[in-house]
Amino acid sequence: MAVTQKQIDRQIEGAIKWKDKAGIGILWWFTGVGKTFVAIWIINQMLVKADKRIIIIVPSVPLKKQWNDRIDKF
Repeated sequence: MAVTQKQIDRQIEGAIKWKDKAGIGILWWFTGVGKTFVAIWIINQMLVKADKRIIIIVPSVPLKKQWNDRIDKF
């Protein structure tokens, strides 16, 4: 499924709103909207500013594999 620029803009807008609230809150989006993409984008922005260690905790092995795949593609 191709992602449009409009979808990317909405995802980034959500990330910015989250950041403006000091990183407190959640992205309460439907499946497939881009929560993982936005989380990886946020992590990337954090790593650009400082060398940090990020820990991602997921509830299942398939979700861990999905995260690893998405991080590799990012």
